[in-house]
Amino acid sequence: MIASTSSGRKFGGLARYLVVGRSGVEVDRVDWATSRNLPTEDPELAATLMQATAEQSVRVQKPVYHVSLSFDPTDQVRRQQIEQVADRLLRALELQEHQALLVAHRDREHAHVHIVVNRVHPDSGLAWERWQDRPRIEKELRSMERELGLRQVPGRLHRELGVEPPERSLRTPGEYRALARSDGPLFSDRVRELVPALRAAHFWTELEDRLRAHGLRLEPKGQGLVITDGTDHVKASRVARDLSLHRLEQKFEVPYPGLGPRQPGRDVDPAVRSIVRDVRLHAEISAHEKEYDVAVATASEASVRVQGVRMAVEDWQRQKEDVRSQARTAYVDPTAARDALLASLRAEGLARTTALLRDRPEAFGALRAVERKAALGLLTVRDTTAAQTAAHHLVQDVQRLHLSETRLREQMGIAGPSVDQQAIERTARQAQEAHERARTRVDELRQIGEGRPSLRTVERAIGDVAAALEPRELRQLRLFLTDPGALLVAKARDLAMTIALGRERGIER
Repeated sequence: MIASTSSGRKFGGLARYLVVGRSGVEVDRVDWATSRNLPTEDPELAATLMQATAEQSVRVQKPVYHVSLSFDPTDQVRRQQIEQVADRLLRALELQEHQALLVAHRDREHAHVHIVVNRVHPDSGLAWERWQDRPRIEKELRSMERELGLRQVPGRLHRELGVEPPERSLRTPGEYRALARSDGPLFSDRVRELVPALRAAHFWTELEDRLRAHGLRLEPKGQGLVITDGTDHVKASRVARDLSLHRLEQKFEVPYPGLGPRQPGRDVDPAVRSIVRDVRLHAEISAHEKEYDVAVATASEASVRVQGVRMAVEDWQRQKEDVRSQARTAYVDPTAARDALLASLRAEGLARTTALLRDRPEAFGALRAVERKAALGLLTVRDTTAAQTAAHHLVQDVQRLHLSETRLREQMGIAGPSVDQQAIERTARQAQEAHERARTRVDELRQIGEGRPSLRTVERAIGDVAAALEPRELRQLRLFLTDPGALLVAKARDLAMTIALGRERGIER
């Protein structure tokens, strides 16, 4: 499965395109349409409702999020499976509570569906951020391909372990234009037919022999290589990614001999090759350790986030219960009084609410009263003096509740006037899921790093071999190394020689 994404300003234009195409007359292109969190399955009416919801947020300039999902022509998928994949994508992106429209087309040989989502949440009015959406989509698609037995696509942003990244587009825009003007195949396409044979070469000479058998040869050009027949030519890296100069030199462990100053001769000392391999291994281990450290820090932050959300919710619930408990001595219905106080805090603010509580506590519910005799026992009156005093004592509890809810809003990112249980549960779930993803990534990186030597061990190996190289071998080695790699070898060599000198002089190290 392949997905592409885009953002937009208006739902109506996209809905019309999905129904009737760009020409406006493609009336038979829709196979089926359905919706999520909308009361209609009509695309244009759904677009109108989503636009009205999006206008609740004046800050969101592009509320339209569009995912075009295509299946391979060999994938025989039914509507139920397509909807299953779409719903899984929405959950993976944490958009399952947002308004969404699904429109499947039948105007191609392969099954494909368009998912139109409103970034603005219908209840909270908060906008979903699409940061890192593509890796999350690709990860979910790879998982669904395995589960449903669909053709597996090597993703660029998320790949299964051991899966090579996909080849980039082989033809350039210029080649497409040339193909349109040509009556026969392009030179570059004829060369690409030889890729399996070229990849099987183990040495520069073998690669050149395989090319020569087809009337072709390698030539240096700029910073790379071209394959030519003497008239036409194509960059080797455009034929296949692993035929680039850099990748071939890595594979053969010998620089290309036809680049003048770079030519070290065809025979490379085994010690030089050993150092080059160790320098590459050092770079891989260093990059892995950095990625692992970032993953650990991310997991730690996610753990703190989970704990912060949990503590904020527990404190808020505790403060609500304290207010309700203290309100029992003042109000007939303490729960209703507590809810009325909360509503006032959200609508009027702390100062206005506490002022009302002091001056007119009955504004938040019926006060408890004590009946007593008056007028020589002829009358019975309801005395609320004790209840009013108890209400005054609620001020500090209400202040603590207000502070607790403010912290809860900050922790949850709640901007709307209400704090409902669904929003709390959703935020807590999202924080927990983010923590689990972070921990999973840490575990994956830990497993990748198991069995690898430490950086210190690799540096010692580099230094020991480099210390024995002759000047000629050092010059040859420099041809294989980047500046950082050369600096690493120099430092490791100096350290190895210092240690060796200390041993010769009997110095304890």
